[in-house]
Amino acid sequence: MARVHRKEWNRFSKYHYLSHYHHPAAECYGLFIDKELAGFCSVLHFPHPILKNLKRVHRLVIHPDYQGLGIGLRLLNDVAKLYIPKFKFGIITSSPPLILSLSNSPDWVLIDQGRKVSTGGKIHGSKRTKTSDSRYRYTTSWRFKF
Repeated sequence: MARVHRKEWNRFSKYHYLSHYHHPAAECYGLFIDKELAGFCSVLHFPHPILKNLKRVHRLVIHPDYQGLGIGLRLLNDVAKLYIPKFKFGIITSSPPLILSLSNSPDWVLIDQGRKVSTGGKIHGSKRTKTSDSRYRYTTSWRFKF
């Protein structure tokens, strides 16, 4: 794992299950296998109303050629360890394979789960759909234990 330039997101955006958008302030990391970029993870500071030292995953994507090998959780754990103990570290996801991996990991604890609202597909007149807004999907929130 190593820091990578945010432009590397362009190689992974089409494989992300929600959005091609990537926040320009995110810190970006890559997981390499045989010098090939196989995974991408980016992190943002999370403006939590109580926790002032919380970092959270902005995007986590494993290239389809490398999915199913368990490297997503490995990348996630390696990135989390960069921020611990100075920060608390978390991820919010609705990806079933990632939820399963986090559920089976002793390093992660489930903080919250469920849908936040269940009405309509539009948000205050916007064109966002149910698939692009986490308020309309089952989500889980996790915190790294260390």
